[in-house]
Amino acid sequence: MRTWTLVLLLAAAIPFLGGCGKNPFAGKNVVGSPVGSVYPGTKAYSLDGKYYLTELEPYKEGLIAVKSVSDDKEVQRWDVLKDCQNDVKGLAFSNDSTRVAVMYHGGTSPGICIYEIGKKSMVAMAETSKWYHFLAFTDKPDEMVASTDGNGQEKVVVTTLPEVAEVASEPSVSTPTTPVSPGGPKTPVVETVPADVSPFSFRDDAVFSSQGDVPPGEKANSPDGKYYACEIKPYGYGHIAIYKTKDNKLVQKWQVLPNDNSLKGLAWSPNSKRVAIMYHGGMTEGIQVVEIGKTGVVAAANIDQWFHFMVYDKAGKALLLAESRDANITKIVPKEVGR
Repeated sequence: MRTWTLVLLLAAAIPFLGGCGKNPFAGKNVVGSPVGSVYPGTKAYSLDGKYYLTELEPYKEGLIAVKSVSDDKEVQRWDVLKDCQNDVKGLAFSNDSTRVAVMYHGGTSPGICIYEIGKKSMVAMAETSKWYHFLAFTDKPDEMVASTDGNGQEKVVVTTLPEVAEVASEPSVSTPTTPVSPGGPKTPVVETVPADVSPFSFRDDAVFSSQGDVPPGEKANSPDGKYYACEIKPYGYGHIAIYKTKDNKLVQKWQVLPNDNSLKGLAWSPNSKRVAIMYHGGMTEGIQVVEIGKTGVVAAANIDQWFHFMVYDKAGKALLLAESRDANITKIVPKEVGR
């Protein structure tokens, strides 16, 4: 009888054995959703005992906060979903207590979003292929583990996003005069440009979203007149294509997003080689840059404002962004991927 009892106990433990033999979803720094969704107000605690992570009211709208354990004061909050609704399926603190992850699915914007305490924008993300209900950090920055039922575990690839630069608070009242170094400015510069010389006026090489989103099929024409870029069906899922102007033949296409979002702008570089693509309103927001002849995204930048106007500067290194045609301008240099 004792032998069979031992066998049964070992069989029950097998799903948790592997690597160090510890169930990664059993710690205080992880909250799963074994019965559907994370129960409102449930907390995941940092391993250093200083903080806890929880969803804020109104629930299902993507408001996540880190609070101090000692006094319940809010340390930082993030709006993860940006006007979407979804169910929280998992919360997790990293092993070093510096990062948090939140997992959603069941509505719009599924996936895992990763934030770092002290930073406003999402620092990494992971696309999920299953409806997981448990997640946990590993000691590898490019990997997490997830599970549908808390028993087995599967590796999930984490994509680190380029750091968003802080916006300098030094507006001027003239056209941009900050020299652009060979590598581009290290931080965006906010400048006020007179309306009569607005960089967004009379542009054929960019499309904007003054009414909310870029209209489906709207074209941005390359400066050399050879090509045009546009979003293609299914709209709102990051599908961008470049066609020849003379015969409408497809040159190249990309999918720059892992999930749904709203297109806010397209802009050609002055040399007619690159196209900048701006999305926001969903989970994955920011700017991705593609280049004719190259697969994948070649450069990217996070944004912490909801811009609706975007063009390249004359040097072709920086992007000029604004919330409206005559608003202050943010200058930002996308980070080259892999550098």
